[in-house]
Amino acid sequence: MDLFETQSRKRLLRHAREQLEKRKPGLINPKNKPFLVRFDANAPLLLDTLLTLYGNQADFSHAFVQLCTTLAESWVERPGDLQTLDAKREQSPGWFVSETMAGAVCYVDLWAGSFEGLERKIPYLQSLGITYLHLMPVFRTPEPENDGGYAVSSYRDTAPHLGTFDGLRRLLRRLREAEMVTVLDFINNHTSSDHLWARKAAEGEYPFTEFYYLFEDQVWPDRFGRTLREIFPEVRRGCFSFHEEMQGWVWTTFHNYQWDLNYRNPHLFAAMTAEMLHLANAGADILRLDAVPFVWKQEGTSCENLDEAHTLIEALNLCARIAAPGLLFKSEAIVHPDDVIRYVTPKKCQLSYNPTVMATMWEALATRNTALLRKSIRHRFGLPEGTSWVNYVRSHDDIGWTFSDEDAYAEGMDPVGHRSFLNQFYSGQFEGSFAKGATFQYNPENGDMRICGTAASLCGIEKALDLEDEAWLRDGVARLLLLYGIAFSIGGIPLLYLGDEWASLNDDTYKQDPAKRLDSRWVHRSRMNWDRAERLMGLQDGFGDRLGELDVTDSHLASTQDHTSLQDDTSMQDHTSMQDRASMSVFHQLQRMLRIRASQPAFAENKIDLSDLEDPALLLYRKGEGEQEIWVAANFSEQVRTLPSGSLTSTKDTVEHHTYTDLLSNELVSRGDGIPLGPCQIRWLVANRLG
Repeated sequence: MDLFETQSRKRLLRHAREQLEKRKPGLINPKNKPFLVRFDANAPLLLDTLLTLYGNQADFSHAFVQLCTTLAESWVERPGDLQTLDAKREQSPGWFVSETMAGAVCYVDLWAGSFEGLERKIPYLQSLGITYLHLMPVFRTPEPENDGGYAVSSYRDTAPHLGTFDGLRRLLRRLREAEMVTVLDFINNHTSSDHLWARKAAEGEYPFTEFYYLFEDQVWPDRFGRTLREIFPEVRRGCFSFHEEMQGWVWTTFHNYQWDLNYRNPHLFAAMTAEMLHLANAGADILRLDAVPFVWKQEGTSCENLDEAHTLIEALNLCARIAAPGLLFKSEAIVHPDDVIRYVTPKKCQLSYNPTVMATMWEALATRNTALLRKSIRHRFGLPEGTSWVNYVRSHDDIGWTFSDEDAYAEGMDPVGHRSFLNQFYSGQFEGSFAKGATFQYNPENGDMRICGTAASLCGIEKALDLEDEAWLRDGVARLLLLYGIAFSIGGIPLLYLGDEWASLNDDTYKQDPAKRLDSRWVHRSRMNWDRAERLMGLQDGFGDRLGELDVTDSHLASTQDHTSLQDDTSMQDHTSMQDRASMSVFHQLQRMLRIRASQPAFAENKIDLSDLEDPALLLYRKGEGEQEIWVAANFSEQVRTLPSGSLTSTKDTVEHHTYTDLLSNELVSRGDGIPLGPCQIRWLVANRLG
């Protein structure tokens, strides 16, 4: 930047500050000093960041002043308790990295009916140990098709059947009082076609015509389309839709009713920042940024993971640091593993889903081989300080096989053929498969396909129930606990897809709904059966009759030692079905895991010490050191395996042939000739003190 560019930059910053004081005279008082301090500290970097995107646009200075005004207005409107929380979190920027942070995710209507209904379920969440709750999209959407809530008609109106926006604010406040952080979706790549902006754009009204990518003819769509991939090829081909009213084309990466936003327009950036801060002021602690790789478009590229997309997120983050510094971002980037990590920094997204570990855990279950999982952990698990993974087993979405092709080749696999095998295996088409899943979005041009299904159905529980096979059922439950045992211990924030704690099965009733029948993801988006949950809780010793009266004391947790127990007591089998016993076992053990996790600081950090073992079915890693050291050992096969005695090299001051306590089973095991691992068993091992 030369002398004159520097002077111009200073003039714009000075002008923006003067306009703040002129438009918001109330800013100049002691109460708002924190905002002004943050503004003066961050606005220069925000300007420099935006100049890399918009510096060549003649009206950028006007957009920047408007953006700064938006930041000030948002701060003035921010509730006092949230401003206090901002200051507290600024003093502890790593507040979210904690062993007590345990997440859950749900659709409000499917899980609790409404905001009020979910408020009544807070005691249930507390009984599980949940301290982080992600509410799937709660905004007003078009009907009947809305991509599961991801076609937003308004960021300021909630879906009527859930309640009002004030009801959402109340719910978030109640969750905060219960010491739970909340996550809302910020669907920032696109809006629905019936969003006010889109409707005005369709009518030809400026400036909304420049809030989206609109084309008079097919020339530009064809030019862009040569290098774009199709997301939903079973629904439609290409990434552009013809609009009858406009007699033109709209960029629609996902569905034809989801219009991509034009972030090449700085005024659109300012407008979306206002929507983002509105959600922050409602009480959201974390915003999940949806489809972050797609937000910037450039001809001749895939329009995914471009450098400008990263710059855009940095700019949004700086806006949050000024007007809502307690807010965090969570990245949703289901792309190549190397690209996933690039979004995770304190300056971009402090949190990110970990799709690579998720996918390779499922891959290891199918192959009984942990090679790809170990490679993913060894090379792509480390994150910068001040960030964290969100580790999940299942979500509302499909499973894409996002392991690295390079890793597959290194292990002697053909990645295309291996993905085809995994799709066959988890859709139940491969002979001997334990899984019962559904295929999603097959692309005949490249063979790409994904998998849907609940964790329980993919782990073999549903097939075991179909076969009425107790042995298969035990293995299915063990697989489910194995996957969650890794997600709960590997480091970062674990995420429970609500319903998995009861081993919920696939629900094919979506096929009867014309708006859903072509979207197999609805097979694992079933409605929570609270009558059944209450009944099962009443059957378990130590539990109260109602959801708010659960006994989760240490003595109760210690009473069940077998991590794969299916209540083998004959009297219990006489009075409960196989499915009920599986559900109760999974609920009890996941609850126990979360309780144990919350007492072990080693599980908070991303740092991990991975061991190399000769047995490909075994996974072994160490969390923490010294007094906080825990070894996690997992067997991905259905046969008993032995962990070699020399594989556990403790940093504790212990005897040479020390013993370990398995925190999950309370079992005392000796290193001796090796530690046995049952079929699909996971152990959390703590070395016992000398003497």
